[in-house]
Amino acid sequence: MSVDYDLVVIGSSYEGIYAAERANSLKARVALVTQGDQPYLPGCNAIFNQSFGEITRFINQLQDNIWGLSPGSGDIGQINLVDIHSWHKLVLQRLQAEYSLSRLAAAGVDMIFGQGEFCRRPQQAFLVGKRKLRSRKYLVATGARYTANSIAGCDRINCLTIDDLWQNDCLANLPHNITIIGNSSRSLELAQGLAQFNKQINLVIPETRILPQEDIKMVQLIQAQLTADGIDIFTQAKITNITENNNQKIIHLEKRSLTTEAIIFTDDYEVNIAGLNLQGVGVKSQTSGIRVNHKLQTTNKDIYACGDVIGGLKSTSIACHEANIALQNILFFTWGRKADPNKHYIPQVIFTQPSCARLGINRAQAIRDYGKNIYLIKEYFKTIPQAQFSGNTTGWCEMILRPNGKILGCTIIGDRAEELIATIAVMMQYNIKLNQNSRLRLLQVNIPVVSPSFAEILQRVATSFYQQKLQCDRRLNKRLENWFRFRKKWNF
Repeated sequence: MSVDYDLVVIGSSYEGIYAAERANSLKARVALVTQGDQPYLPGCNAIFNQSFGEITRFINQLQDNIWGLSPGSGDIGQINLVDIHSWHKLVLQRLQAEYSLSRLAAAGVDMIFGQGEFCRRPQQAFLVGKRKLRSRKYLVATGARYTANSIAGCDRINCLTIDDLWQNDCLANLPHNITIIGNSSRSLELAQGLAQFNKQINLVIPETRILPQEDIKMVQLIQAQLTADGIDIFTQAKITNITENNNQKIIHLEKRSLTTEAIIFTDDYEVNIAGLNLQGVGVKSQTSGIRVNHKLQTTNKDIYACGDVIGGLKSTSIACHEANIALQNILFFTWGRKADPNKHYIPQVIFTQPSCARLGINRAQAIRDYGKNIYLIKEYFKTIPQAQFSGNTTGWCEMILRPNGKILGCTIIGDRAEELIATIAVMMQYNIKLNQNSRLRLLQVNIPVVSPSFAEILQRVATSFYQQKLQCDRRLNKRLENWFRFRKKWNF
């Protein structure tokens, strides 16, 4: 069979652009179909959330007056959402050149702008206009988009999504009273960011607590911070209907009603598969996304999929991880490499203030899997000079280790947690143990850091681990006592 490409990537999502660039760097013949009319900048929603996070961090420091500024020096009255939206646009413009699709074209990727669909006859191809793209394999990476139509009444009321806030200039026109519906990290980040601009925020979640999949102590700290920011959290809130009366939106719950001026949905999504003719080429899909196996292969052996389009609104790091797995199976003989061998090594981050980063298994999972044969080491940021300088003393670093020094999991809550977790991710991925050298473990510095810096918290955790091991090792304690007794006796 004559083919034009080794791989045709469908969709200019973050993972789509990443996959095309990676495959091209490996000397494969690659085409990327944008599957849309608008130029795409990867990670726009993540950039938007981060913009809010950085501004929130700045505002908190001014409001708390941690540096003892004179009255009026920390006035933030002139900062408004219009400025935030303008700054966000400026950031996107600066990043546009780095993520420009023309850069891929210059690197050798065949860029095809427009929308297309699969066709089966006379041979399988992807049809864009009058052009048929024949390839050995295809990768669907069209992503997903936020929606606001999952609840009865939403179709008759102007409800918003995160996309609307940064794409449609809705941010500057938000009213005072806002209800956010969702229980993901995006929900918490947005709620806290808007609350800093004197918005009255209601956070409505269907579960019994926020982030039920996360460690309870971390959740308690986040919830306490959100409450301190003036956010009203309604748990176990099952919404039955949404109506509107005199420009006021009414959210009907099972036991009560909430009146609000604006509603923002943060968790509902719809995968972008319309018009691809997946059914015509034997690709099965459902409401949540395209069905794939452990190799990220669809029910058509020549078509793969990754990222949001296979279900869920993933972080860019997980989407790129899936793209790598798909490329390994598409371009090389891997004999069934699984899609998630290293997902424990991909950090999960919540960009609230303080930010939270988690890696590996949590405390409850470790106790369930290993019983008492683990070490739980916890150090607080308030002991770090850099935290005192910046005034960001809230939070801790908790690490879960085996007796041999293998890291099972790590949770960091505090300023710049998203940066600190990268060091632990590398150590876990390459199986770097804290006491790699057993003879020198008492004085060995496994995590070299700069002082003063926030990274000192990692070295404190390592030191605490050594100290706990020493206290529990009676034989080693006896050997140390004998050693120094010997030196004293013989003046050695």
